[in-house]
Amino acid sequence: MSAADTAIVYIDKKTFQHKKLDPFTKIDVQTSFNCPELHFFDNLERLKEYLLKVNFYRTNLLLMSSGNFGGVDLVKLARELNTVEQGI
Repeated sequence: MSAADTAIVYIDKKTFQHKKLDPFTKIDVQTSFNCPELHFFDNLERLKEYLLKVNFYRTNLLLMSSGNFGGVDLVKLARELNTVEQGI
């Protein structure tokens, strides 16, 4: 994460429920990655709102998951982000 210009972690709350674990907090995740400036989301809508406000012009966005990002339609999200970038 240290090489990322902006580090973001999203963990679906359902993951914790499914695994019967206590949810991680923002501080837990920042501490684990040793990255106090890391943005942490456990709410998919807030993550999407955040991403839609970012200017991705001449930027690479890397999304990695061991799941499916809470079922988000990644193709639709990519189109929305591209629309925002183009000012449409």
